[in-house]
Amino acid sequence: MKKFLIVTLILVLLAAGGLYGAYFQGIYIDWQPDAEVRADFCAEKEAFWRPDGQGGRECIVLRGVDISSAVPGYSAGEFAAEEEDYLRWFEAVGEMGANTVRAGTVMDDDFYNALYAYNTGHEEPLYLMQGILVSDEVNGGRNDAYSDEFLGGLLKDGRDAVDIIHGRKIRPVNEMRGSGYYLKDISKWVIGFIVGQEWDSGMIAYTDHNTAHTPSYQGEYFSTTAEAGAFEAMLARVMDTMVSYESAKYKRRRPIAFANDPANDPLEYEPSYAAQLSKYNSIDAEHIVPSDKAAAGYFAAYRLYDFCEGFTQYLSESQKRAIGGMAIDTSAAYGGYLDLMAQYHSMPVVAAGYGFSSARGTTDGTPKTETEQGEALVRIYREVSDAGWAGAIISTWQDVWGRDTWNTSFLTVNTQKQMWHDLQSEGENYGLMAFDPGASERACVVDGSSGEWDEDDIVAQTQTMTLSAKYDGEGVYLLVKGERPKELLYIPLDITEESGSRISKTPALRFSRAADFLLCVDKEGGRLLVQERYDSLRENFLFEITGEDPFADYPARDSSAFVPVGMALKNGTLVDESVTRTPEEIQKLRALAVFETGRLSAGSGSKSSAQPDICFGEDAVEIRLPWLLLNVVDPSHMLVCSDYYENYGVETHGVSEIWMGLGDGTDEIKMENLAVTGWLSPKTHERLKESYGIVRAAWKGENADASQR
Repeated sequence: MKKFLIVTLILVLLAAGGLYGAYFQGIYIDWQPDAEVRADFCAEKEAFWRPDGQGGRECIVLRGVDISSAVPGYSAGEFAAEEEDYLRWFEAVGEMGANTVRAGTVMDDDFYNALYAYNTGHEEPLYLMQGILVSDEVNGGRNDAYSDEFLGGLLKDGRDAVDIIHGRKIRPVNEMRGSGYYLKDISKWVIGFIVGQEWDSGMIAYTDHNTAHTPSYQGEYFSTTAEAGAFEAMLARVMDTMVSYESAKYKRRRPIAFANDPANDPLEYEPSYAAQLSKYNSIDAEHIVPSDKAAAGYFAAYRLYDFCEGFTQYLSESQKRAIGGMAIDTSAAYGGYLDLMAQYHSMPVVAAGYGFSSARGTTDGTPKTETEQGEALVRIYREVSDAGWAGAIISTWQDVWGRDTWNTSFLTVNTQKQMWHDLQSEGENYGLMAFDPGASERACVVDGSSGEWDEDDIVAQTQTMTLSAKYDGEGVYLLVKGERPKELLYIPLDITEESGSRISKTPALRFSRAADFLLCVDKEGGRLLVQERYDSLRENFLFEITGEDPFADYPARDSSAFVPVGMALKNGTLVDESVTRTPEEIQKLRALAVFETGRLSAGSGSKSSAQPDICFGEDAVEIRLPWLLLNVVDPSHMLVCSDYYENYGVETHGVSEIWMGLGDGTDEIKMENLAVTGWLSPKTHERLKESYGIVRAAWKGENADASQR
């Protein structure tokens, strides 16, 4: 009996050790080293291909979307989305006419389980473009790309990704990485791998200039050319390792690429312009060549965005000569970039991410409605296809609460942005699906109707009008009901006691308490003004706009000047440094422009659509004021901006009430308070944007035959 127990224990330990080695560490024995290695997909010439089941092959044109685990209330690294969420999203993605989803990193097991469930239940599957990446901290860290956390992380995640798609991996919980029991084999639907993300330019330059690293790699499946740099050699090693691992362990191969973008593409600019564009590097897919063994092929993957308007005129003379024989339509999207990359590369080219935001705020002065977002997405997809690219992936499927944008992030740094929806930040609003506030419906539909309001919502009143208010995760809603003034209606708002004025110089008004903002409403729309002391644009961007120091001569605490609410816009102007100019002339050329984001546009909303800023009904006006317009930087904790000039920058403090009033300007406007409290967890419901329907109409109407799916 004792011997039996010992033998049993040994067998159990061996089984546990084998399980640990196989599923946790990826250890394997190649029992069939001479077995044929097959490719489920291949990338060749200008396209992706798959076997047609009859001895031939058929073309696949990628129509995809980026999907992450982001849901309101959680950061993306928490992987809070569950299997039923992914499955619901996949249903909508497939119904839209897409054939591909892209995961930028290894996801949690719920994602792959949902994809398996969807594909086994549908005749037309969704293909997966699987990405691997390093964390932002490592990507922009102090080490180069050959460090253990960078190269070691990519190699480990690459092998893990291979095991995961084949359903043979267990990953324990680890920070910022997907984890779980990966037991579903989805490999037959994985159309390719993409290594990396938007690489940090400084890190690439540091790697390439580090003489400790050889700019060469010669592998079984991928090797570098003589023109390659050390960073490209690192990429070749990662791709070679992944293909070798999958080939030996699973006898499968699939297309692979590394991520690239205009900031690191192969193009060479004139030195002075390159410096202004921070174009330090060149990563070229042509500097890495696949061997004959890499039968599944290799492709180039680019993230698309407006990098440099009219870029061809700023290229170096040698670069201009190199592309001189190419047919490039500079009037097309991205100034001919699509034509150029398609003709430059000897392999399929994929738009591995492109998108447009439906945010109310903007970085370029042209905010888009959801309809305009959809039209732009379709236009770029068609131009990508016309240029000969192998397909495109829209970024993103869902809005990502908490994603920063450079011209608003100075206000929201160190706040819990994932807890509320910032309509002013472009980064949060790229999705085809929105998370609207409210468990089943929003606090207010801005449609000009007073039906959803009651007497308890009234905050202030005059003899002829009432002002009601409520709020949710997007902003404050106002209802003005009664006999409105023939000219202008004024609504002052007091956010903080640290600033504000009881007097407005222009327009000439008086308030019962110091106001920070003044909303002016006419028959066409509205305009929000801010007391100049509380103007966040001045504090943070005055030097970039006018060249003046905002702290050298700042407004008085009780200044009576109210100014338009604006936001800074990027300036893509490149200065010809061969021309002699004064510092003042250069400053004017490089000055940031300002977009008046405080102007409220009229429209009419519904429960299934985006909401306008303002809507005029028969006897009522409804208004929505996004939180960030009011310098409320974290409504989940009701944190507002403190006095910028007392704190020499942005600091915050909590509030429990917002004061407001209304009037026509003939008398002092009496202000009353609206009590406000934050929340521990946001309540939201999903809504497919108008852009979703536009993309669906285009993709369902185009390439509808099965050979294109």
